[in-house]
Amino acid sequence: HSLGGMVAPRVAASEPNIAGLILMAASNEPLEDACLRQTEYLVGRDGTVGPEEQQHLELTKQQVARAKDPALSAETPATELPLGTPASYWLDLRTYDPLATVAGLGKRVLVLQGERDYQVTMEEFGRWREALEPSGLATFKQYPKLNHLMMAGDGPASPDEYFWGGNVAEEVVSDIAQWVKERR
Repeated sequence: HSLGGMVAPRVAASEPNIAGLILMAASNEPLEDACLRQTEYLVGRDGTVGPEEQQHLELTKQQVARAKDPALSAETPATELPLGTPASYWLDLRTYDPLATVAGLGKRVLVLQGERDYQVTMEEFGRWREALEPSGLATFKQYPKLNHLMMAGDGPASPDEYFWGGNVAEEVVSDIAQWVKERR
């Protein structure tokens, strides 16, 4: 799920016994770009950007620029980078392309995406499809009412939804179970 889905192809490439992958709301855009896109979405949700939100957005832009800087080194302080994550992490991600990696696996893949997900977008779902469809080994499922947590809602997604009680939608669980069962 999410970042776990992003790195799943890397894990599968290092472990030949993995029979297939299930990528649920799996990101494939550069993580620093996702951080900025999500911040822009969140600060603009109500149609206005207040001074504190603008300050947060500007800091995120600076941190993203630092992560993208060709001069980034392992000595760059984590405080200057998105999510307070060490530079070694950002440097490692530069060498990883989840789309190329998954396309080269030759394994079955199930890709699941909620259409109301603002953290991982339908554009990313489309990139998984583009990378995997030629192999004929992938199955794609999208769910109009589901958010990043694969829980149902209405209207634009909000982080507030993450605090509501609930479970992964039954149709997602059923689709996963059916996909696994068909591949035994």
